[in-house]
Parts: sequence; C-alpha cells; structure tokens
Amino acid sequence: MRLRCDAFDSCHVNDLRDAAVTPGMGRRDPQSRSESGAGTTTNATRGAHMRCIDCTEPATHRGRCKSHHTTYEDRPNVRSRRARGRRRANRRDAAARLRRRVQERGSAWCDWCLADFPADGVDVDHVRPLSLGGEDIDSNVQVLCRGCHGLKTRTEFGARAA
Repeated sequence: MRLRCDAFDSCHVNDLRDAAVTPGMGRRDPQSRSESGAGTTTNATRGAHMRCIDCTEPATHRGRCKSHHTTYEDRPNVRSRRARGRRRANRRDAAARLRRRVQERGSAWCDWCLADFPADGVDVDHVRPLSLGGEDIDSNVQVLCRGCHGLKTRTEFGARAA
C-alpha cells in the first residue's frame, strides 16, 4: 500500500528543481543550447530548420541542399536505380498500354458484345478489378463498350443491373 503525501513541502520542490537542472549545464529548456550546440528540438521546429546532410545549408530536396541534390542525382548508380523503377512501373501499366493502342487505331470492338466502336466509345476494363485483388497486367485487361462496362461494374459490386 502506497502512502500519499498531501502536503507540498520542500522535499517535493527540491525534487522538481533537481529534475530541471543538469549538473554543469544549467537549466535545460527548448530554447537553451548546451556547449556542444545541441538543444532539444520538437517535431514542429525540426522540419522548418532541416539542414542538408552534406553541409549546413537548408535542405530543400530530399534532405539535401539544391547543389548536393543535383550532384547526388547525377551519380550513375542513382540514375540506373531510377531508370529501373521507371521500367518496372511500365511493365505494370497494361491498361494504359491498351488505351494507347485503341487511340492509335481509332476504334476497337467490345470483348462482350463484339460490336465495333470508335475509340472514344469504349473503356479499358480490368477483368478482375484492382480493388478485388486483380493485377494491372496484359492478361487482366479488356476493351468494353460503355454499356457492357456499366453492366459488368454493377454486377461485380452488388448493384442490380438496370
């Protein structure tokens, strides 16, 4: 069983004072700085005064100043990593590729009703929707006319067909 002290006497005041004063460094608060130059920072001030990781200039580009960011981005391994990412993204962009082919051709036929439509009268649809775990790959995209696309969407997501 713990005993509770109801009186706020000098022992409590001394405990609070000792917690706020660090030996040899004086009082510590967010505005004061120690001899090493490191003060305490809050999350609100950290983003406003972020410095470049390579120099003391303000960071403006991914943790670096403009000149160091340009130097970093021009390194061969960074350029090749960025290019790999772009190639990987293009491989997973089947719907955009099919839309581009339909626009270049100027027309397409609906995979459901097999009627021929102008390019602006068809939609590119995912056979298995992305929201239901489908992937954006060539075998999962199809061209549908607006009517068939609306019917397919209503049946997939539980609404009754009109």
